[in-house]
Amino acid sequence: MLFGVLATSLFGQVETKGLGYDYVYDFTTNFPRGNQFALVEKGGKFGLINAQAKEVIPPIYNELGGRVVHGLLIAVIETDFSRKFGIIDTTGKVVIPFDFDCLCPDVVDYGYQTGSCNILHHIHGSVHCLTGDHGQLIVRQEKHYGLWHQEGRMITPCIYEYMNTLSGGIYLVKKEGKYGILAPDGKEIVACIYDDESGYFDDQGYMRYNLAQNSHKIETRHKIIGEYNRFGYALAEQNGLYGLVNRKEELIYPCESVNFIEFDDEGMAKIASVLESINMRYGIIDSTCKVIFPTAYDAITPFYRGYAFALNEHRLYRIDHKGGIKPMKFAYVTEIKPIDNIKGFYKVKFRSDLEGVLNFEGETIINPTYDEIQYLDKEKVFLARSKKEHYCDVFNIEGDRIQKLEYDAVFIRKGEPGFFSMRISDWEGRMKFIDGRFKEVVPCIYQGQGNLLFKDGRALAYKNHLVGVIDTNGRILLEVKYRSVRYFDEIQSVLLQDGHQQFYCYNFSRGQLFSLRGLTANYRYFAGAFICKNDSLWGMIDMAGNQIIPFQYDSLSFLSYKPTTNINALVAFKKNNLWGLIDRNGKIIYEAVFQEIELFSNRLIKVKKDSLYGLIDLEGNVMLPTRYQSLDRDEFREAGGRYKNFIIFSADHKYGLIDSLGKFILPLEYDLISIFFKERNDRYLLHEKPESVYFECRKARKVGLADKNGKMILPIVYELIESANDPNLFLVQLKGRWFYVDKNNVCQKGCD
Repeated sequence: MLFGVLATSLFGQVETKGLGYDYVYDFTTNFPRGNQFALVEKGGKFGLINAQAKEVIPPIYNELGGRVVHGLLIAVIETDFSRKFGIIDTTGKVVIPFDFDCLCPDVVDYGYQTGSCNILHHIHGSVHCLTGDHGQLIVRQEKHYGLWHQEGRMITPCIYEYMNTLSGGIYLVKKEGKYGILAPDGKEIVACIYDDESGYFDDQGYMRYNLAQNSHKIETRHKIIGEYNRFGYALAEQNGLYGLVNRKEELIYPCESVNFIEFDDEGMAKIASVLESINMRYGIIDSTCKVIFPTAYDAITPFYRGYAFALNEHRLYRIDHKGGIKPMKFAYVTEIKPIDNIKGFYKVKFRSDLEGVLNFEGETIINPTYDEIQYLDKEKVFLARSKKEHYCDVFNIEGDRIQKLEYDAVFIRKGEPGFFSMRISDWEGRMKFIDGRFKEVVPCIYQGQGNLLFKDGRALAYKNHLVGVIDTNGRILLEVKYRSVRYFDEIQSVLLQDGHQQFYCYNFSRGQLFSLRGLTANYRYFAGAFICKNDSLWGMIDMAGNQIIPFQYDSLSFLSYKPTTNINALVAFKKNNLWGLIDRNGKIIYEAVFQEIELFSNRLIKVKKDSLYGLIDLEGNVMLPTRYQSLDRDEFREAGGRYKNFIIFSADHKYGLIDSLGKFILPLEYDLISIFFKERNDRYLLHEKPESVYFECRKARKVGLADKNGKMILPIVYELIESANDPNLFLVQLKGRWFYVDKNNVCQKGCD
């Protein structure tokens, strides 16, 4: 059977009637998004046609990339003895000759260098390959790799046994069994003298990697990557190095040699560099960006009351704001770091891996003789554990030992204020309870498989795989005879089951046990209630066993992303093969009239009726009537961390856009609407950089761009729009010519 190009604007295809190409190909593809070309096949060979159905490349290639980028695509020619890859443009001109066994794009995650090349990988990979920062392609010839540029010039011949891309546009290569690093211009900036490629990502190799990354000097303007702090500075990045800018975006600390900058609460900034040593080295600058300590230290703590600690070659120093430095008495320190939840105290580790505690004045609070030290902020004590001697000492913040616990504390877990559980190391795994003064209140008669601690003066107690409830004095409130099923922290209740398979719910705050006679093992928990099945029908009961939705439905399903806490969420019910909506109190919001119901966002529910889709909110209000053929949703994070949803909807082959509140952003008048990512098609930008997300709008085979507020920033006059390396520019094609425009649609490059 022979195929022609189908006539429909919805998928970007064109009508061929009267153009002389009716039914001459064995197969044709749709036009991919953002392309005005489609693949055609005839007799097992592939070619290309444009949007006017004109054959621009005859079907002479065994395989052909399905995506045209910058006017280029990958092609394959096969003979009886070989299979060779090359690059051609949309006129059929050979840009990179068919001399290679493989063409590997300038990316690292497609696995082209293992086994034979698959053209399907290259169809996807060419999108990245031909829009890379530097335009390089890794080529393979007779099991050796080299570099070519997409413009058709050779950068380096195929002399390497291995080649892979690293971040920053440089390449890890292997020659004669040794590893090195290659710059984009083909120069070996780290000679191939290293035995292990993994060395480029350990402590020593990290220095070589960063040296290589910066030695070829890819010049770019600095960009702001952080928010302004209270001193009026923001972090800036350029060529993989960091500096500081003021509110005028002027560099006040250059991006020259520092890989890390972090301000503390006292206006002192810790800086780090990997360019001066094989290890990360730290220094200090003040709030005026004056260097107080150079990047010569293995570690520096944040300042507290004008002082900090610095570690260099296992010697510990106490330093101040003005550059003063005083050596400490300790001989061999391997680590120092602040203790969480208490300022001015530091945990110090020594060569023997034993730990101690210092205060900010350099005084020893706890001698370094313990395997593990933990600070409890509410009790304001340190727990110092000795694994070998099987004891745990309790110290106050002055360093006085106030208690010695003669048990091996496998773990100490806090419950409500003033109570802990401690598991001892006998074969039964027994557990005892202690109070805030570390006095025993419940002896070691219960086993520790239950991690639940005291809640409202009550706790679960386990023994012989059964569970009961005790109070803070060890008095039994509920006999130890139940099997614990599940604990629900948000309502402080536990689901229990006795030996007769009867379910109960024990509420800690009330101290009451409720019988759940309607509950079976086939249940689903929902915001303080259970969806369960009675005979063949579904209903809902609360934690006290009261029926809140009658057992008369074929199926029940809660509609919430947080079903354990959202008590206002609706429940979808099924009856006679149709779906309706009911609230948690059993009130019917919609009768069973829908073919499908699904949660569409945290505010919207998608419904289907008569094969058409609509939207309703969680209160049952109609946001979109059921008259649309498709609904597609995505979300991005706005300033302040809030998420905003947008929905692309279609009807009668036209597309529009609304937000999660039902506000129309783009009217229902476009041939196609799709998401356009400003920075390399990365979907993470929806959450991290919403300003880089736009909507590509098509009409009559032309395309434009709208922002997330519906403003058309680029008119619908272009044939193609693609991302550019410059975040402020777009690469566009108009009448076959490529050039760059800014967000105001003003040409900036290639305007001639």
